Amino acid sequence: MRKQLELYQRFQDISGKIYHELMTSGVVHYDASDATPLYIILTGHYLRASGDMAFIKKSWPSLKRAMDFLYSTDTDGDGLIENTDVGHGWMEPGGSLFGVHSEMHLTVLWSQALREAASMAQLLGKHELGTKYNTDAETVRVILNRDFWNSQTQFFNYGKMKDGTYRQEPTALAAAGALYGLLDDPKARPMLEKLAGNGFSTNWGVRVVSGTSPIFNPRSYQEGSVWPLMTGWTALGEYTYGNSAQGFTHLMNVMRIKNLWSLGFVQEVMHGAANRPAGVCPHQCWSETNILHPAIEGMVGWKPDAPHRSAVLSPRFPLHWDSVSVSNLRVGSTVLQLTMTRSRRTTGYTVRRLEGPACLVHLAPEIPPSMEVTAVKVDGVRTQFDRGTFRGALRTPIPVMVKETATVLLEHTGGIGMVPVVPRPGPGDSAMGTRIVSTELDDAMYSIVVEGKQGEEVVLPLVLFDHALPSVQGARIRHGLRPGLAELVVMFDRAATTIQRKTVRLQVR
Repeated sequence: MRKQLELYQRFQDISGKIYHELMTSGVVHYDASDATPLYIILTGHYLRASGDMAFIKKSWPSLKRAMDFLYSTDTDGDGLIENTDVGHGWMEPGGSLFGVHSEMHLTVLWSQALREAASMAQLLGKHELGTKYNTDAETVRVILNRDFWNSQTQFFNYGKMKDGTYRQEPTALAAAGALYGLLDDPKARPMLEKLAGNGFSTNWGVRVVSGTSPIFNPRSYQEGSVWPLMTGWTALGEYTYGNSAQGFTHLMNVMRIKNLWSLGFVQEVMHGAANRPAGVCPHQCWSETNILHPAIEGMVGWKPDAPHRSAVLSPRFPLHWDSVSVSNLRVGSTVLQLTMTRSRRTTGYTVRRLEGPACLVHLAPEIPPSMEVTAVKVDGVRTQFDRGTFRGALRTPIPVMVKETATVLLEHTGGIGMVPVVPRPGPGDSAMGTRIVSTELDDAMYSIVVEGKQGEEVVLPLVLFDHALPSVQGARIRHGLRPGLAELVVMFDRAATTIQRKTVRLQVR
């Protein structure tokens, strides 16, 4: 990653702008609006993973030029960086969505770039500048949630126009706000529900626009194809906001593409209605990394912080997995291994140091709905803990100093959750399928919103941990293959619409 950052710096424009494409012929393209904030974000990511403060200090003049350039693009003083006269976003010239003044995705990147720049400035002792960047980051985040939110569509508008109006088309680009955790929770939830449904989601990933949109064209690069890139963003956003079953589904959507097309490579875009490549690029790095990124940062929940010799570990493994081992978790020069074992009433985490110095790990595991953690033991000793949760995980992480091996055991009662749906489409198959749109626990009622094809009967596995088989409305329920598992049998009506939506309710106490 350091070599890539050095390449960006070598070809940085005199204005501070970062290139979009560097050709082997020597031609450099500076035609994208988002390359510069992404450079800042990537540098912050590199610092947290490596702890390489010497490189950050050396790179600061380049980083400051990039930040100054970004500030200069706010020509109307509304606090947002702009596409106009700066460059395109993901909707490259030619699509009907091209031409907004400030893309919602660009606004997300600006808020995150400000946060990253603030952190680096503070670490370099540039406290006044760091404070300014932090203040501006929060200002942009507020604008994002206040002005781009559309209460009628229950989604974020695609972009702001030059006259102050908004292009309202919902797009999967909005998932970027969720993956960085920048969206207000009451607004992220309905947005993620729409991305999880059959409008956006196919059996091989997420469309850039919904299949119900008037501009939808399944062959179009900008207006209906499936992007593994945005599928990975969606998965990360779902993990961030506690929708781990949907996150795993989208992770596996991209994973399975590599088994069918080009044998290991992942396409840049797939057709939006039939499982086949869309004919753009058969080997796209950003598609392949959007298998790894959601798996590492989302499912495993690994977020290193090398400058502070620590890391956050927030595992969100599928609830029917009873054991997992993950190696090569790196923070600076430290390498760790995580092992999880889970039963109906306990979940244990063991973290081993394989290389490098000791590391402080902040463990914030997923806590399924209705689960009550009754005790936490660190290396066999009971410890105080906060019982509250935030976005599906322990609100206050459990600090664990990993010198050699550290163990954390959670004792718990209750707990309920869905096993992720993992479609297995073949070449040319239809986009429609069974979807878990949302789940919610209200008092003792666990509600599951599901979609499926008309007239179809589907079986959805459910994890009950130590709950007895609950009463159910909207489906039949039966025992699963082992204790702690059950199966919901959902029948979709033969109605006029091809895709049906049903709500299943379970009384868990």
